[in-house]
Amino acid sequence: MTFPSIQGTPVLTAQTSGSTFTANLPSRIQSGELVWIGMTVFGNTSITQPAGWTVPTNMSGLMSGNVGRMNCFWRIAGDSWPAGATTQDFTIGASVEGVAFAFRIAGTRSSTTVPTGGNANGNNASPDSGAQTPAPGSDNYLWLTMFGAVGNVLQPTPVYPINYTGIISGKSSTGASSVCTGAAYRQLTASVENPNGFTNGLTGAAQWRAYTGVIYPGPEGMVGYGSFNFGNFELGIG
Repeated sequence: MTFPSIQGTPVLTAQTSGSTFTANLPSRIQSGELVWIGMTVFGNTSITQPAGWTVPTNMSGLMSGNVGRMNCFWRIAGDSWPAGATTQDFTIGASVEGVAFAFRIAGTRSSTTVPTGGNANGNNASPDSGAQTPAPGSDNYLWLTMFGAVGNVLQPTPVYPINYTGIISGKSSTGASSVCTGAAYRQLTASVENPNGFTNGLTGAAQWRAYTGVIYPGPEGMVGYGSFNFGNFELGIG
């Protein structure tokens, strides 16, 4: 089996106010691909799940001290979606700053199961999503690590975990109520993996929330077969 893979160019969206967040979608989304959005907002507020999207178990929550929130959402592209859509609106519980990334992954199929899981919080300069052990054992996985943090603390030059390739990083603004985010990936045949964090990925200590993910490979010649595992969370596709 081949490795699942990120397709095209990931996109970043930032806003400095507003209770509706309009996230840009990647271009050229293909039927059968999985579209992933990771969104970080400032403060003790909510992000409403749009119709047709799924919030993975334990992949939504507040940072320590309720200073910010990071939620993730996914959706399988098909004949009726995105049908030319270039953006997706999210309702936020307050008018706050926010930042979101979106990318496409080939290697999934449309049926899903959602077991339980976990995530990581911290207050330092090195967001660390922790180790992950997929239930099936060693395979050709696409490993993901991502974080959201509060404050104008993102390094000017993106810092990603060793052996990981950066997907995207960015921030909402340079203000006191800003938020920032980053994500990276690695294709690796293994039964356990620890991304070892975005070491000094922030310019100073800040509250953050982070997730580790692993996307399971699919049969040869198919658009996809996969499973997501975020923190201790697994989302099976297949």
